[in-house]
Amino acid sequence: MGPDEPSVRILTDLLAKLDLDAEARGKLAAEVLEYRGRDLRERAFLTLIAVDLDHFYTSVESTLEAIARALDGAVPKGADWHRALLAQLAAAGPTRPAVLEPDTKSRLEPLLRFRSFLRHAYAIDLDWAKMEPLVATLPAAALAIGSDLDRFRAFVQRCLAVDDDPPAG
Repeated sequence: MGPDEPSVRILTDLLAKLDLDAEARGKLAAEVLEYRGRDLRERAFLTLIAVDLDHFYTSVESTLEAIARALDGAVPKGADWHRALLAQLAAAGPTRPAVLEPDTKSRLEPLLRFRSFLRHAYAIDLDWAKMEPLVATLPAAALAIGSDLDRFRAFVQRCLAVDDDPPAG
């Protein structure tokens, strides 16, 4: 690896983070789908779904932040940094390919908006009619982000394999 490329330790730590976050996303998506069959007139189940949707997106964002820090050296700043992070990781960086496919980014944007709404609306009544489309599309979003991150994980592993190759000579 050259002087501007991430170290083996940074890449190894990033792989561990990818694995940890993937496990969390899988559990959260499964919980949301499990609650879907409940009596959704009960505020408790709507609250559980809302929290799991929030945590699902937060796990995605945590992964994207880790990638941006490790390979781009920076995370966007400012009031709109959450959306800027999606845009940053949907484009190739100087040391990495694009992490998110355009379709995946599009699938994540409604989850980001919901999370923002949930965190900033303190006196809200959760409305299943507004949450149901997110729950309905969550499996496809989870599959898309999983596929994108699996592809990215393979890229990181290839980088590590190249670094492990002995010099020719």
